[in-house]
Amino acid sequence: SFQATVTPLGESRPGWKILRVLGNLCDMPEFEYGSSLQVLQTVHNKVGQGTALEQWDWWCPSYLKRLAKEGDIIRIAPVPLYATDDLVRRAKSLQQTEDAGEAIVRLNSILAHRLKLMGDRVEVTCEESSTTLPYVVDETVPDNTVMIASGLESIVLVGGPYSVVKIRAL
Repeated sequence: SFQATVTPLGESRPGWKILRVLGNLCDMPEFEYGSSLQVLQTVHNKVGQGTALEQWDWWCPSYLKRLAKEGDIIRIAPVPLYATDDLVRRAKSLQQTEDAGEAIVRLNSILAHRLKLMGDRVEVTCEESSTTLPYVVDETVPDNTVMIASGLESIVLVGGPYSVVKIRAL
């Protein structure tokens, strides 16, 4: 939750208030919220207090966890904001922002140690394709996974966003 930093324009209302009114108009039960904090508390009660980074199921579909063998490394492939469609992918000004994403491998220190990574680049192989990318240690990445963005021109890997990859130190 946060406090507004500017006064809303005209008769603008916060999103939670608009949804509350719509819920009331549709006779939805339990839509009598008096603040955004009450909405947040309801969400926490329904889905739990943990963050997405602590919940492995949010990152990796359960079918892949069953298919992955001991020691496999699974690629999580978020799609950067400006890699979603032809218009934004071709906008040079947008591609120069942080939101454009970067061609980099993110992994935690446990996996980096297990792979004996040194230097600043790794070879990533997925099915029949491979590429060389820089890597960074990022403790928010779950064990036995790497985060490698998809939708970037500079990263062309065969396989889906939750596929098994091999990482080799260079």
